[in-house]
Amino acid sequence: MLHMIWLKNNLKKHITSNIKKADSQKNCQLSFLFIITLLLSLLFSCKNTEPVVIWTDCPEFAAYAEIYNARNETKVLAVYKENLLESFPPTSDEKQPDIIVGSWLESLNLKKYFLPLDYLLSEYQLGKDRFYSKLFSVGYFDEKQYLLPVSFNLPCVMFSSEIDIEIPNNYMLSLEEIKTLSKDFNKVNKSNIYTKMGFAPSWNSEFLYTAIKLNDVHFYETDGEISWDEEFLDEAIQYLRKWTTENNTDTTSESDFMFKYLYTPEYKWITDENVLFAYSTSDELFSNAEEKLEKIDFRWLQQDNLIPFEDEVISMGIYKKSSNMKNAEHFITWFLSEDNQKIILEEMKNKNYVSYKFGIAGGFSSLKSINETTFSSFYPKLLGNMPPEENLSEISPLPSKWQSLKERVVEVYLQDAVDTTKENPSVSMDSLIAEWKKQHY
Repeated sequence: MLHMIWLKNNLKKHITSNIKKADSQKNCQLSFLFIITLLLSLLFSCKNTEPVVIWTDCPEFAAYAEIYNARNETKVLAVYKENLLESFPPTSDEKQPDIIVGSWLESLNLKKYFLPLDYLLSEYQLGKDRFYSKLFSVGYFDEKQYLLPVSFNLPCVMFSSEIDIEIPNNYMLSLEEIKTLSKDFNKVNKSNIYTKMGFAPSWNSEFLYTAIKLNDVHFYETDGEISWDEEFLDEAIQYLRKWTTENNTDTTSESDFMFKYLYTPEYKWITDENVLFAYSTSDELFSNAEEKLEKIDFRWLQQDNLIPFEDEVISMGIYKKSSNMKNAEHFITWFLSEDNQKIILEEMKNKNYVSYKFGIAGGFSSLKSINETTFSSFYPKLLGNMPPEENLSEISPLPSKWQSLKERVVEVYLQDAVDTTKENPSVSMDSLIAEWKKQHY
């Protein structure tokens, strides 16, 4: 602001001075050129004071904006939107965004709200080979790249590093291996009550959902209707029910055992050796303080040597009506730099930001080199435990409003369907979807 006032004052003085001194046409021409130069400087100065506006549902971007602003002449302003997708289109009386960062952006009309970013990949050397290739499908539409991936998470299971169990793979574990090892861990007393239970599918609805994903069950939307692979879903449910009856007697036994540890953190289940495995995800696991994980080991969940991505992938794009596009490009290229993501990780750790979660935007970075060479410095448990890119599975497109649909329909149905005290599910998937639609359409 001060430099703008300086320019105005000096412009006024110079015009007055040159009017008095304009003894010749040449002096007038020189004065005119100087005035034009100052006016252009003032114009660009005014433009540069406008910050790049970021709309995001990732609270970490407030800290990233602070880190960026301390190192750059251009500035960014992060605006938190709890319900990001419901904020579109922006109203006429609010400041329009320049950059949008968040989850489920692919469910928006990409061509309507975002600019294609293919030129950024070449012009700014954001080569695709620096990213996990399978993440690019999230923002790819109509043969153009509208979104760039920011972060992702993977499913895993925790177990005690002090228990001697034979796991052949250094960083992956299959459902069948979990089932076998869990059964060997089980213990019952004279009253046939479980005193130790390796693992139970019914303990965690997120695990049930991940298990059916590992068995090739996909949900997709066609003409507004939700569809899925019925045969694969039935097979997956029968597999999970059989797991319960063969290992843990029934769902009631699983529930009774877990009730004893209802208010105990999952890592304590493991370290106290009451259970063998606990389901988690990379963001949940590594959001724990390092000392809590001291006696914890983990493996990524896999089927046929493929690890599924967690559904919620964070992406970023440039809003189609951005009024600050060049500076928006600058922030994106700054953020998607290996060197700058190292700075971000260091700053977040050193300043102990309240909103700080795991990694970059609550997950692994979309940049391969950051995960492979830098993350283990901040998360020692990851040393030697980052799976190669070829072990990550493809990402399937999901229906709109998927997070709500998954929580209120799919997981509710699965929890009911795997209950071995019932011969058949109490509710159908179709009836749950119909009820859900009444609230969302």
